Amino acid sequence: MYRCFNMLNIPMFDVHITFPLTQFHAMLAAFGEQFEAQHDTVVLLDCGASQKQAVGYLVLEWTDEVDEAFIQQLTSDPNVVDFSIFTVPCSTDDPPFSSFTFAEEGEPL
Repeated sequence: MYRCFNMLNIPMFDVHITFPLTQFHAMLAAFGEQFEAQHDTVVLLDCGASQKQAVGYLVLEWTDEVDEAFIQQLTSDPNVVDFSIFTVPCSTDDPPFSSFTFAEEGEPL
């Protein structure tokens, strides 16, 4: 059964950020300080280390679109190995692997 994590139908965006494990505590503190005043807009969902490559990661969630300045910050930060931004499905969305969810050949997913 498909389980939706966004039952309020509010547009939400998650950012998954990876960085060297040696930078874990510094990155956690820096982002915590940066978003302390925005706790109603940006939330830390998860943090930890990956199994295969042993890199640190943070997952942040926005209740609106991710600020372009933050995307630029991540792009230019030499400590950030990589990041991805994705939307959280709403309860009205099709399940991600249903017969209605597909991309035509050559279209981005």
